[in-house]
Amino acid sequence: MSGCSLRTGCGTNKFIENLGCATEWKFTFSRVIGDGKRGSLYLGAAGVGGCWIMYKVSDNQKHKLAAYELMSANDAPETDPMDWVLEGSNDGGSTWHLLDERISQMFDDRFQRRTFKVASIDLLSDLFRFRFLAVRDVNSTSRELGIGIVPYSPLGRGFFAGKAVVESLPADSFLVSHPRFLGENLNKNKIIYDRIETLARKHHCSPAQLALAWVLEQGDDVVPIPGTTKIKNLDDNIGSVRVKLTAEDLKEISDAVPIEEVAGSRTYGNMVKSSWNFANTPPKESKYDGVKVPTVKLGNQGLEVSKLGCGCMRLSDIQSEEDGILIIKEAFNKGITYFDTADLYGAHSNELLVGKALKQLPRQKIQLSTKFGIVGVEGSGIIMGELKKLVEEGKIKYIGLSEASPDTIRRAHAVHLSITALQMEWSLWTREY
Repeated sequence: MSGCSLRTGCGTNKFIENLGCATEWKFTFSRVIGDGKRGSLYLGAAGVGGCWIMYKVSDNQKHKLAAYELMSANDAPETDPMDWVLEGSNDGGSTWHLLDERISQMFDDRFQRRTFKVASIDLLSDLFRFRFLAVRDVNSTSRELGIGIVPYSPLGRGFFAGKAVVESLPADSFLVSHPRFLGENLNKNKIIYDRIETLARKHHCSPAQLALAWVLEQGDDVVPIPGTTKIKNLDDNIGSVRVKLTAEDLKEISDAVPIEEVAGSRTYGNMVKSSWNFANTPPKESKYDGVKVPTVKLGNQGLEVSKLGCGCMRLSDIQSEEDGILIIKEAFNKGITYFDTADLYGAHSNELLVGKALKQLPRQKIQLSTKFGIVGVEGSGIIMGELKKLVEEGKIKYIGLSEASPDTIRRAHAVHLSITALQMEWSLWTREY
């Protein structure tokens, strides 16, 4: 986590207190150091951007703030601050005066410490507040480098399609052990589903379509890849393309899913270290009605794909391989040209299934992405070098990354300037990037 320290006096090293900053601000902590007489107070939690972190001096004395120090995150560099403001009050918080403001600040290394001197050093304060206005996040890094964004699980692992809410989970489903689908967490999250269901009625669509439309509206460089095992759910996904949302609609939908109210972590406990830090349930009357799926440029390397993709992982769960192939062919016939697979999916059988389907389709009109490797693998620079050679030899066309931190993205970009896409989990209830 990132760290922030303040010190009083003109050039002295006497600290008022030390403040730690976590990704989920309601778990932010403060602790006393130095002479042990200083106290701290944390107030409020409304997300990374715009939430004040407040702390005060407990000896009832007013102090001049000479400087403060920030330390880069040791485990989550994507939460490093870039823009921030620091204010002080000499009347217990009734009025505030600006002490310091910074923009576009970057840390080069983990654990790096930077000290910032306060310009308004003559102002006395007995209460301080610090606010991060923007952090160094994955999406901003990708966009800065011209890399497209490919959200997987855009329906919150099927939650916004009614999984565990409208329909019960099969006993053998992986979701029965997912933190957000367990016990009290699920009960709390059902309240969020009810809000989205209400908004979906307002927009004359299903909750799944509304949640997917929200992701689609995050930018022309965003191409989600929802997965499904049923034709009717494929049709529902495609139908989300026709749901048009205004800026006010997007805010209303986001506000209906406050990140701090989502119960449970976004992934399984044994998968946390592999992360960067599906079947829908449409209304019975839902049917495909010729919705045209537009195409967009993904990244700045010229790759053109359908705005809505198809994640193929779940197709390996179908007992009949022919049914899985039928889903892919049906998706293509309805305008989806971008398909995603991986060597790991389906116990290494998913790529073979997708390959059999592509033999029955015009391959030159299809964009296919696959994945290999795992977070933490040694020699990532060597791997990028080898992938670069494959591009130069014409054996692959583009290079992408999955579950990569900003540091990893920049290192890969340094080796090969043509990183095309970044695949991350992104949905209404997973948007901390």
